[in-house]
Amino acid sequence: YHYFAKMKTEQTGGKRIAKVLGSLMEAHQEQQAYESLVSDLLLWINAKTNNLNDRHFPNSLEGIQHEMLRFKNFRTVEKPAKYTERGNLEVEFFNIQAKLKSRGQKMYMPPEGKLIRDIETAWNKLEKAEHDRELALREELIRQERLEQLAEKFERKAALRESWLNDMLAILSDQQFGTNTSQVEAALKKHEAISADITSRKDRFVAFSNMAAELYREHYHAKDSIKKRETQIITKWKALMDLLEKKQRALTGFHDLLSMFRDIESMMGELKDIEPSVFS
Repeated sequence: YHYFAKMKTEQTGGKRIAKVLGSLMEAHQEQQAYESLVSDLLLWINAKTNNLNDRHFPNSLEGIQHEMLRFKNFRTVEKPAKYTERGNLEVEFFNIQAKLKSRGQKMYMPPEGKLIRDIETAWNKLEKAEHDRELALREELIRQERLEQLAEKFERKAALRESWLNDMLAILSDQQFGTNTSQVEAALKKHEAISADITSRKDRFVAFSNMAAELYREHYHAKDSIKKRETQIITKWKALMDLLEKKQRALTGFHDLLSMFRDIESMMGELKDIEPSVFS
């Protein structure tokens, strides 16, 4: 009887010891799980904060619109899930402390860097980075939209300028001035009118070049093709101005030559009129 009674007492004690050890192991496992989850969450927060602070945006309207969609997905899908995870960690930490307190055990103190306040500090940095990125994305979106509109305007102006230049070059290439003074004078007046019209358009080509310079200065994604197009048109404009000056000189010289011939004819007529008087 005493032998079996002693065995029963030893078994009860063993169960109690096993229960205590089991609770200690369970608490240790919960603490390890908590620390592992905190490490994962902090790793995600820090990586995402660095990503949000990156200002190397795509240099196109389409690219920045894609970045806006990614940012929206972060705010509506990715971040809420991590916020829930953060809340669950706080609940888990509270449960661990409550269990230890109910058993009369020492309160759990996570390692430095894995405290609740560490999570809160990192999360605040994340939200600041999120706010700053939203402002930066909106500013870049506005800039890209403005550049895209400017580029479209540039292309329209380029087509108009090139068409007008081709027409003027064709007109000025005509070297038929006429065969008499009246025709040459008419051609000269016509050229002066054309010259006045061409000269009055100089400011338009200056504005055109300024438009291209702004696109190049703002690093528009197609700035090289813009610069090439601008160079082609300005080269034609310079060629037109050179041709205008050459034709002006040619017309003036031809007009002066015909005027001299006219003066000679007039003098010849006067000489013929006075010739009989000289012979008499």
